[in-house]
Amino acid sequence: MKKIEPYSNYTHEFKRKSLELVGLFFGSVRNVAYRVKKDTGVNISQQTIENWILNPNTQNKALDNRYSGYYIFDVEWVEIQGKWNYRFTLFDSKQNTVVADDIYSKENSKNIKEFLDKNTINKEKNSL
Repeated sequence: MKKIEPYSNYTHEFKRKSLELVGLFFGSVRNVAYRVKKDTGVNISQQTIENWILNPNTQNKALDNRYSGYYIFDVEWVEIQGKWNYRFTLFDSKQNTVVADDIYSKENSKNIKEFLDKNTINKEKNSL
């Protein structure tokens, strides 16, 4: 396994440890950036940490398992390039954090089921 991805300034181990901090601080990217700087002396931007979190290739069990199992699902209209779409968002109600969100062109039972199934797989589910 490569220690550093192409066009990256950080090792996989550094990213992994930073993402573990996200789990500890329940998604507060600002607190993670502060803690990384304090512990390592590396000044990392909040945006870089957000990019790591939102990267679909990031596999981090600490992030997946931190959710309480109590979820709130919400849909809002968003206009993208002159067309109305639907932003599906899943929140962890106890941790007060976003679990997932995605854009769909239609709000229907098929899309809602797909979104919920995809984003709650292998996660504890107590209430939705």
